[in-house]
Amino acid sequence: MDILLRQEGINKVENYAKMLGLSKRTVYSYLNDVEAELLKMGYMIEKNPGLGIKVKYVGLKESFDFETNDYSAKVRRIELVRRLFIERKRINIYDFCDEYYISQNTLRYDIQYLNKTFEKNYPMKIHISSQQVKFQDDLSQKIICQNQIYFNEQLMVGQNYQEKIRQLEVLYPITIIECIDKIIQNYIRDVNLNLAEHYMINIFSVLITLLSQAKHQHHIEDNQSKLIIDKVKFLPNLILAKQFLECLEQYENVHFEEGDTKFLSEYLLADRIWINNFDNILPSDQLVYDRILKRMQVLLDVDFSCDMDHFNHLILHLNAMVFRLRKGICIKNELIESIKHEFDTLFNLCWIVFENEEKALGINLTEDEVGFLLVHFQYFIDQQKQTKNILLICPHGVITSELVLNRLHKILPPPFNSIETASLQKAKQSDLSSIDFIVTTVRIDEQFDKPVIYVSPIMSNDDLKNIMVFYQNLVLNKTFDLFESHYDYLKHYIDTSLILEMDVKNKEEAIHQMSELLYKKGYVEKNYELSLNYREKMGSTDNIYGVALPHGQMQSVKKTIVSFIILPDYRKWKKHMVKVIVFLNLSKDDLSISRNILNDIFCLIKSDRFQSMLKNGISKEKFITLLGVDKE
Repeated sequence: MDILLRQEGINKVENYAKMLGLSKRTVYSYLNDVEAELLKMGYMIEKNPGLGIKVKYVGLKESFDFETNDYSAKVRRIELVRRLFIERKRINIYDFCDEYYISQNTLRYDIQYLNKTFEKNYPMKIHISSQQVKFQDDLSQKIICQNQIYFNEQLMVGQNYQEKIRQLEVLYPITIIECIDKIIQNYIRDVNLNLAEHYMINIFSVLITLLSQAKHQHHIEDNQSKLIIDKVKFLPNLILAKQFLECLEQYENVHFEEGDTKFLSEYLLADRIWINNFDNILPSDQLVYDRILKRMQVLLDVDFSCDMDHFNHLILHLNAMVFRLRKGICIKNELIESIKHEFDTLFNLCWIVFENEEKALGINLTEDEVGFLLVHFQYFIDQQKQTKNILLICPHGVITSELVLNRLHKILPPPFNSIETASLQKAKQSDLSSIDFIVTTVRIDEQFDKPVIYVSPIMSNDDLKNIMVFYQNLVLNKTFDLFESHYDYLKHYIDTSLILEMDVKNKEEAIHQMSELLYKKGYVEKNYELSLNYREKMGSTDNIYGVALPHGQMQSVKKTIVSFIILPDYRKWKKHMVKVIVFLNLSKDDLSISRNILNDIFCLIKSDRFQSMLKNGISKEKFITLLGVDKE
């Protein structure tokens, strides 16, 4: 203390060590010991990184908070959390001790303090190994985030919400704090939510943790092994979480993954931020919702009143969707391609019905939102229809799997059956509780506790008949012609003069040519082409079957007609290569039979005969014969 008080200017710790014949480590220890005594005398040790230390007179105070010093224990511990939790650095103990003018014992005490703090929450260990401060090796990203959230809340001390969140400036940039505050406040205001302060504090802490982690490419692991069938069921619980994270992505240059979304959804539910927050429905919107749901009830042949809890949940989901679209919040549905593939008829049906009400609701529909809505309708179908979830195990490659899958889709009559393909390894690792039976091209030694049907990779007619017999016994208890497919509804809406063999440069030219022809023949209004192009911008209408299925708004269609363009070879549409373009031009007067027309279209494009024509050569004459319609 005497040397320090007599010292003029700044001096390095290593010089003190030489002067006293001690190690730097011992000098650091002595500095910690004398600091409190010097403060009692009105002096403070001023530490300057890279330069050294000096004693500065600050005056006598009855209560001097030395924790406000940039090199206090609190600041050191916050910096340890920043480097370990967020930046994910391994800290060299010598460098850290030199930087903060402390001994190794002091650093060990800081680590001990943090470990003791985290023991109260989710147990974890920070330790020193190979002269480095680091996490224990088996620590999961989820545990790290949970403890960071807890640490945040220990910092957030103040008289009110705004004062509390400002305490986080010691750990996070002010811009991030203001961004998250804005998102939370906007949500509370928009849904007129009376949310208690402790809930706001908790969700703020969760969001800032996820954002800080995502900025360094750290994400919560999504280890749950689920089939697409089961993932779709859980989508409604994730939508609000996606809404918050999409807002963050718009403000900050970050990307969140599925595990982050699931993690946030659990906290939102706990903090009373859920779908019920959207129960304030405008009377004008309620009229549109009623109109939409009455149409869907008729088209799907289901009764929504049989489960009023889920029906009310569906209404709230609709209101939340409209809120997002009006606000320009576009949430990504990671399962959209799988949904469009597994539930193709239902997806297109939902799109047609909701697209018809876009203007009334003042929204621009997206296929991601349609995919989320589909889940609710599939729930009622599953509850009231004799539909089944089927797993196809086929290890013989993509082509063989698609062959078997297409044949299964063809012979199983209900349009909303779900058939998913998986390898034997994935089937072993997955939860198969929602699967009704398994179709496999390979012998299964494992016991899946599910009915199993063995078929050959080429799916012979005998295989198809065996599957149909099994399906009839399990579900239908009736018989029907295995290859019955007369396209009775579709044929009624075909004009053979609108089956064109045409070479076009791109989809824009194809849409223009067909729109002009439809207008000249009096089927559509002049602005129909605009609605076709708008639909294409909202999402892809092509599919894996080599077909595109564009459709425009019903208000612009005078008379329902299905028209076709047959291309000379495969052309890129948006995501897939297509050879046939099917234009579904549906009038609002025929909405009630849209499901039947769609069923026939998908039955057609998935049929073996149609797929064989795509492969071996398709012409207008062959196509008309396949459809069974009279020539012009």
